[in-house]
Amino acid sequence: MATLSAMVKTAELILPILLRSNQSSKQLVIGMDQEANTDLDRFDKLVPPVSPMKTDIEAYFERNPLNWGLQSDIQPLQNRIEWRLIIRTEETTNLSVDISTLPESYQLIVVTETDQYEMDSKSRITLKGGKVVLRLQPKRIVPEATVLLQNYPNPFNPETWIPVQLAQDSTATAKIYDVTDKQIRIIQLGYVPAENYVGSSKAIYWDGKTDTGEQVSSGTYFYQIQAGAYTETRKMVILR
Repeated sequence: MATLSAMVKTAELILPILLRSNQSSKQLVIGMDQEANTDLDRFDKLVPPVSPMKTDIEAYFERNPLNWGLQSDIQPLQNRIEWRLIIRTEETTNLSVDISTLPESYQLIVVTETDQYEMDSKSRITLKGGKVVLRLQPKRIVPEATVLLQNYPNPFNPETWIPVQLAQDSTATAKIYDVTDKQIRIIQLGYVPAENYVGSSKAIYWDGKTDTGEQVSSGTYFYQIQAGAYTETRKMVILR
């Protein structure tokens, strides 16, 4: 008999889910495909009618806007996505996910009502019904050490980006000083997760202005990062 994952094997990413108790088991599927959409389509499979022979596990994915109950929920390709899984059972149940096809740059997080887990090939989550969120997201790469890197471009006019690698989650602040050691700009970054903030979409941005909105003149300036116990300062040059 064909498995549920085989029935939707045409999707680009398939992650089979197995719920197993002492009495029975249930298979579900999540995944993504560039041809999938948020409405019901050929990739999705509704939960079949409840059998008169009641089993000890009832489970389905809840999808808005009509709260469809899905056994297979294939979503459009996205950088980050969540599935809401509803489980009804009175038996202790183990949840496992086959992540063998998951790209190495992604991670699958399972959030229960009491805890959160990053799934691997050996993960087995024990639960007893309730709501579960499965979250697919890019894997966070944590640097080995916190390092303030050289800004780019440098020299610059009128804006620049300041890259930094954070090895620990921390509250971070960037400060800009002139050659007299006068602070001219402070950039409150808030609580920042450990990660590489190097590309222009993540690096600290400075528009060449003071806290009062004035454009600074040509010359040498210094930028400093404070992240937890780490403090480092580097030099940069503005040429107008």
